[in-house]
Amino acid sequence: MPNHLRGKFVLFGLVILLFSLTIKALHGKEEFPLRPVDRDRPFRLKVEEEVGQKCELRMVRIRGNSKIEQPPPVDANVLYYAEAVFGNPPQPYGILVDLEGERRQIWVDADRDRDFAEETGYEIFKSDRHPGLNVYYSPMPLRFLVTYSLGEEEYSIPVHFDLPFLVVAWAGYRDYLLLKTRTWLAGNLLLDGEEFPIALVDTDFNGCFNDPRDLFLIDMDYDLNFTAAEAVEIRNISKLRFKRGSYQEISFAAVPKALTVTY
Repeated sequence: MPNHLRGKFVLFGLVILLFSLTIKALHGKEEFPLRPVDRDRPFRLKVEEEVGQKCELRMVRIRGNSKIEQPPPVDANVLYYAEAVFGNPPQPYGILVDLEGERRQIWVDADRDRDFAEETGYEIFKSDRHPGLNVYYSPMPLRFLVTYSLGEEEYSIPVHFDLPFLVVAWAGYRDYLLLKTRTWLAGNLLLDGEEFPIALVDTDFNGCFNDPRDLFLIDMDYDLNFTAAEAVEIRNISKLRFKRGSYQEISFAAVPKALTVTY
């Protein structure tokens, strides 16, 4: 083959290689880390008071109980017991309530080791918003260490829940308590040299942030605040569209650790 033809083939091969590398670079993936935030949600959601994860309460003996390796430091032999279910895959978390002691308290088995003796006792108070009913609440959010399976990795973060409603001895109804997710996830997307604050909100109170009805928010107007108009249910998102008209595919599979964007 003449040298000038050989040179053209080499040049053509280099062009094809550079083109393929450019295509791969343009279709790369990037993970943006997320962090839990424990203050009020990024914007005011209208949530009915009696909506949350409903956990049935029942009286149990706390000594010799397979679900309670170590009871909390109380004199009582019988306490109220409930289980909440959080994480992915869903796992039960034990809860004990003492309404007869010198202080009314609630304990949560935050790390699922069935040792309540090492857990913090949260004081609960009777509500005056429900006259004639034994309704209690906790002014402090309850902390759980929630675990998620992300492929071959097990990932855990602290998630806080409000306890606005605990009702006992309500004629015609079973005793129960309600838990509402206080924690939400915050992060930043850096795309095309611009930074966009984002948030993820758990709306079904199971401690996960990537369910179909959970909310994804992105601050597109750069006012450092989130509004209801900037919220979209995750089930309605497959791609993000930015002001310049470009689209990026988004994946919630690594949540709560990170958000993955393909560009």
